[in-house]
Amino acid sequence: MSRRTSIKEFYKKRGGDLFVLVFSLLLAFFMWSMYRLSLEYSSVFEYKVNLTTNLVGRSKSSVSRNSVIIRGRTSGFSIIQHRIKGSGIEINLDSQYLRPAGDGGDLFGVSSSDIRNELQNSLGSDFRVESVVSDTLFFNFPKQSYKKVPVKLVSKVTCKPQFAIFSRIWATPDSVYIYGNDEKIASIDHVLTKAVKKNMADSPIQGVVKLEEIEGVRISDNEVYYAIDVQRYYENSCQVSVSVINNPLGSLVTVFPQEVTVTYWASYQKKSFSPSDFNVVADCSQLFASASGESGKNIRLELLSVPEGLFNIRITPQTVGCLVN
Repeated sequence: MSRRTSIKEFYKKRGGDLFVLVFSLLLAFFMWSMYRLSLEYSSVFEYKVNLTTNLVGRSKSSVSRNSVIIRGRTSGFSIIQHRIKGSGIEINLDSQYLRPAGDGGDLFGVSSSDIRNELQNSLGSDFRVESVVSDTLFFNFPKQSYKKVPVKLVSKVTCKPQFAIFSRIWATPDSVYIYGNDEKIASIDHVLTKAVKKNMADSPIQGVVKLEEIEGVRISDNEVYYAIDVQRYYENSCQVSVSVINNPLGSLVTVFPQEVTVTYWASYQKKSFSPSDFNVVADCSQLFASASGESGKNIRLELLSVPEGLFNIRITPQTVGCLVN
C-alpha cells in the first residue's frame, strides 16, 4: 500500500514538472515570436490602387488595371497586417498628373514616381516605401454628362442693432461641376450650401461649409469657403437733384419735385458722402412709350450710380410727376 502511494506521488510530481516545462517552452516561444515580429523587414507588396481625381467631364474614381508593386520596410506585425488587410490602396491625386494613354479614349496613365508620396501616406507611418517597382499605372475614366452651376450660400445670419451685412456674400469656389444623366442635370441651375447660422453678429464671418447633396448627382466639390462682411453702420440722407434722360422728342420736360431724398446706410469705416456722389434720373422713355407724352404722368426714378460700400439705399419719393412743354 505504501509502495503504490509513493509511485502515485512520484508521477504526480513529475507530471507537474512536465506541465511547468511545457508552459515555459510555450511562453519562451511566444516571447521570441513577439520579439522577431517587432523587428523590421524588407518585403514586396502588391496592391490595386483606387484613384480619386478631378478630371472634368469624367468619372471621379477608378481602380487601376494593373497592380502597383512596392518594396517596403516595416515590422513583422505590419507585414501580417498588410497581408490580411487586402490588396487595395485608396489615394487622391490631382488630374494634372494623369496623361491620356490612348487616342482620345478613356484610358489614362500615371507615373509611379508621381504617386509615391500618396502611396506612402496611404500605407501609414509604420511602413517605409523603399521603391516602387511598377513604372506606370493605368486607369479607366469614362466620360460623364456634366455642367457648371453657381453655388448659392444659404445664410441665416442676424446682426446686432446698428450692424448689417455689407456687399454680397462670397463663396469660393463660386461655381462647381455637377455630373449625372442628361435629364437629371438639365433641371439643376444651382447648388445650395448647408445653412450658415449666426445670431447677433457684430464682426465679419468666415469659414467652410458643406454643399447640400443631390440624389443621383455627383458634385465636384464637397465644401466651399465663405465670407460674410458684417460691419457697424450709420444712417444718413441727402437731397439730390433729379436729372432727365432719354428725351427723344427734344421736348422740355420738367419734373416735380426736382429734388428727392436719398437715404443710405454706410460703414463707419467709410467717409461722408455728398449729393454729387449720387445720380438720380427720370427716364423719359417711360413717358414717351405711347404715341404722345402725357403731362402729369408719374415716372419711376432710377439710381444710376452710387458710391461703393453703401447699403439699404432708398429714394423718397420713388416717383416724380412730369410736365411736357
